Amino acid sequence: MKTIAISACAAATLLLISPTLAQESSRADFDKFCEAHKGSWVGDIELAADMPGFGKQGDRITAYSQCRVSDDGNTMICSNQVGRDMGTWVVAYDAAAKRIRGQYSTSSGIFNQSITYRSEDGWIEEGSGTTSEGKNVEAAFQIAATDGGNTHTWSGELTVDGKTEKFPTEVWKRLASLTEADAKKAIDTLVGQWTLTFDKDGQEKTAKVTATASSSDMALRVTYQEPGEQPASGLFAWHSTKQQIVETWFRGGEHVRICFNGMTDDGALIGPGEGMLDGKRFVGIRVLKFHSQDHYTHTIRSTMSEGEPQPEMNLDAKRIVANSAD
Repeated sequence: MKTIAISACAAATLLLISPTLAQESSRADFDKFCEAHKGSWVGDIELAADMPGFGKQGDRITAYSQCRVSDDGNTMICSNQVGRDMGTWVVAYDAAAKRIRGQYSTSSGIFNQSITYRSEDGWIEEGSGTTSEGKNVEAAFQIAATDGGNTHTWSGELTVDGKTEKFPTEVWKRLASLTEADAKKAIDTLVGQWTLTFDKDGQEKTAKVTATASSSDMALRVTYQEPGEQPASGLFAWHSTKQQIVETWFRGGEHVRICFNGMTDDGALIGPGEGMLDGKRFVGIRVLKFHSQDHYTHTIRSTMSEGEPQPEMNLDAKRIVANSAD
């Protein structure tokens, strides 16, 4: 997965490459490349430089990527989030040149392009680009596919203005796709009343969540109430077309939308979240894990609000009235 977790001066990867360095690819190669990358992914990324609000050089953070192929099969589009940066990777097949070409840009001003071709154990990507500071970058990466294609390991070299920069190895794991059965289990478990406990600005806070059945057995009506605050209301529902659980919240001019579209190895639901809170737009990653019928956690991580990184927040939920069957 293309990422942006490298240093500000090393984060740009891959712009146009000389045809003498590139390898030809067939349309069938391009189709296999898209098949190898489509879906939702979680990345284990080492920071090559300090990233205020997320960590210091050498720290590891969790990244998120979602890749989809257009209906006509001619383009793959990946949306990435790593730390403070949002990136878009667009890959298409150049039939005239017989090249798999990619273009990548980020919210921090990085722009690059690439050419990719097959290797014995995965793919090789080569090219050059520019950082947000206008520095020139050249790079070559190997993408090793293991675990039946469900783990991608990125490694390689890059230079910035002629100087070699460290490129930490990145490991990306494909998330299992959600099924209707997964959604039904989550919906049935969530029904009831819950007490949430969380830390905000150094103080312990509580809230109450109530989830009640709706006219559909694949959707719940939900309310969120903090003491002395106006309640928020919303839905927790299965989106059969997109194969994801969509959670929405509304309160006055505030709104939150979360799309749980993957499942981690330990059974947690994960997906991107966005919306408006306290008059500020935000984006981030949400992780929902049911530990038992009476306990779940909701982790809010890698959140950016109006360009500013926010601390990770963990919501711990306990059922108010335990399930008598347990």
